[in-house]
Amino acid sequence: MKVLLKIILFLLPYFFATMLFAQSTGTPVPDDEMNIFLMAFACLFLGAMLGAAVLGAILATLLFLLALFLVSFGVLSTSFLIGLYKRSLAAGFKSLLLLCFGLPCAVFGLAAAFLFNHIMPLHLPGLALALTGLLSGCIGGLLLGLVAFALSKKLWAGFSKRLQLN
Repeated sequence: MKVLLKIILFLLPYFFATMLFAQSTGTPVPDDEMNIFLMAFACLFLGAMLGAAVLGAILATLLFLLALFLVSFGVLSTSFLIGLYKRSLAAGFKSLLLLCFGLPCAVFGLAAAFLFNHIMPLHLPGLALALTGLLSGCIGGLLLGLVAFALSKKLWAGFSKRLQLN
């Protein structure tokens, strides 16, 4: 009973204040301009939040699809196994870059060879033209992968030097 009395006595001033303000006869002053500004600000903020959420969902979906693509073609697992075999994270990353640049560039080289043959005839049989395009694209992709690996090593060294991770 004492606890209930303490609670009632504690909450009594809050009830009186609520009743006092509820019986006020004054009319509130209209503040239309500020309400419009707040509504516009809220719409802008909610729009930015919704846009960021949609952009984040799109980026997450694209990263998931890229990982799915790399796994389905065996690029990621091959690079992982090479890294495990050589016991080096750098070797696995290098093989990932070589595969990621070599395979698409080989396909691009094949398409470029047939396009070049269509524009300016080379008078080569189809198999020789295909092998030439695949080989030149693959060599170009491997060189591009080696350059990307060297640049990423230098970039990582610069970041670790700035963060003093060494």
